Amino acid sequence: MKDKLLRIQHLNFSYHKEQILTDIDLSLEPGLYALLGPNGAGKTTFLKLLAGILKPVSGKIYYQGNNIDALRQTYLLHLGYLPQDLGLIPEYTVEQYLQFMASLKAVRPIVFNRRIRQWLDFFHIRQYQSAKIKSLSIGTQQKIGIIQAMLNDPDMLLLDEPNAWMDPKERANFLMVLSELSKSRVIFLSSHMIEDIARIPCQILILNQHRIICNRSLAEITQELGSARTLEQFYLDSIQA
Repeated sequence: MKDKLLRIQHLNFSYHKEQILTDIDLSLEPGLYALLGPNGAGKTTFLKLLAGILKPVSGKIYYQGNNIDALRQTYLLHLGYLPQDLGLIPEYTVEQYLQFMASLKAVRPIVFNRRIRQWLDFFHIRQYQSAKIKSLSIGTQQKIGIIQAMLNDPDMLLLDEPNAWMDPKERANFLMVLSELSKSRVIFLSSHMIEDIARIPCQILILNQHRIICNRSLAEITQELGSARTLEQFYLDSIQA
């Protein structure tokens, strides 16, 4: 894997003549990237662009030095994506849905069986393996969505509000796992739970008014703030400036 796994070059996106993202320019090595910003700032749109669901008006996205438009299927096999709306299939059982997603990601059955056990046990939801998705709580459905994103052990993991329905202990455990996984892949974590983000080593990306206005490590920000201000205060000051 190359150090600079992802290159985003002067990315612009608009919808019905409304500018959503302006001149997003990033060069990213493996790590955990916390994507922060107010509602409507373009976080979900940004992740959809990285997932190849939306096409930029201008600009390019490169994976391992190659334009993702040229790679397409190869890129998708290395990608894991949890959309905010989950996109599950209500009539399927958990196992049927995860088998279907694994087939799309070319995950071998022996690998699938190991990973589904691993993640169902991690989230303590193995008892729902044969249950229909429509019968599950939104919190459990969200965990199923996370599992499908992890099935192919992706180099690129895009998570849109993955911990919104977790309790504090679940969030802490999940963030610890993401921190470990980020040593060998790029992980984007979109979240409003800034107090959680402040507990894990990561790069802070703040989107506001169509642009990335902050791209700094949490360690650097924390050192600058000292004990007088929190990350949440830093974030609020940044988007109000």
